[in-house]
Amino acid sequence: MTALASYDDRALGVLREANWPDVSEQDFKTAVGSFPTGVVIVTGEDEDGPFGLTIQSFMSLSMVPRLVLISVARTSATLPRIQRAGRFCVNLLDDTHSELALHFAKSARGVNKFDGINYSRKGTDGSPVFPGSLGWIECSVLRTHLEGDHVLLVGAVKEAAVSEEPTVRPLIFWRSSFVSVDP
Repeated sequence: MTALASYDDRALGVLREANWPDVSEQDFKTAVGSFPTGVVIVTGEDEDGPFGLTIQSFMSLSMVPRLVLISVARTSATLPRIQRAGRFCVNLLDDTHSELALHFAKSARGVNKFDGINYSRKGTDGSPVFPGSLGWIECSVLRTHLEGDHVLLVGAVKEAAVSEEPTVRPLIFWRSSFVSVDP
């Protein structure tokens, strides 16, 4: 039995003991999809070059010390690259980045998602950052936690910057669509 199997068995046992209702996948997706979230692209670089993926599961975790949290699917081709690099950069997308978000949301094992994509290098690690982003946050991986079908990565913030453009608006994902809000 693997450690993952015993983890899953233990978690399922706790849910059964609590008489947890069996919520359908569709009902769960509909419910959580009703909560609007920002959209980010997590980037970095390892020995194979730049990497990136689109996620919605990003949050500030702590002010002291400065920590953020990202959630990445265990099946993501980018997850082992983040873990190998030991660092990542969160690009906070504006409402003009919906096509870029879709591009980096696609699974592409063995393909360089950065081919033909405009980006620059920022921060102490030279992380890939996209022009027009609301800002970016460069992090070192502090801890990882396996939960369900995702891995939570806690990032210790090394550097952060925001756009000085007063008209930028965040890219928001709500009910399976990109939306924007007026400031």
